[in-house]
Amino acid sequence: MSQPAPELPHTLSSPPSMLSRFVWIGPLDLLVFGLILTGVTLTWPWIWRANGHDVLIKVEGEDVARMRMSGKPHTIAIKGKIGVVVIEASESGIRILSAPCPNQICVRQGKIHRAGAHITCLPSRLSVAVQGLKSDQDLDGITY
Repeated sequence: MSQPAPELPHTLSSPPSMLSRFVWIGPLDLLVFGLILTGVTLTWPWIWRANGHDVLIKVEGEDVARMRMSGKPHTIAIKGKIGVVVIEASESGIRILSAPCPNQICVRQGKIHRAGAHITCLPSRLSVAVQGLKSDQDLDGITY
């Protein structure tokens, strides 16, 4: 007849804890961590751009007005392709107060204040851009 299988000796008295698996950090781990830290440090200025001060308003690609984000809130009415768009600029940012477009996406976007930020009203063919040090390089093109 067949013999019972021999018992294997227990090499571990208890299973390893989860903490003991992650305590050891090798040189490759430190290298990867250093590369990630360097990448975050170098890209930080592009992620968090400084606030802009000047605002450029365009209708159908043509510059129609420039505003400054400073002082008390002031408004300007710009004639777009389908009607008048009212824009408000203040120290805290710029926004579109009212527009004749049906979806009101540009109005619901709220205030923008960082350099390179844009609000666009496609039905009116109007764009509002916050200008900063390098904001001209942020926009590649506009498609209607």
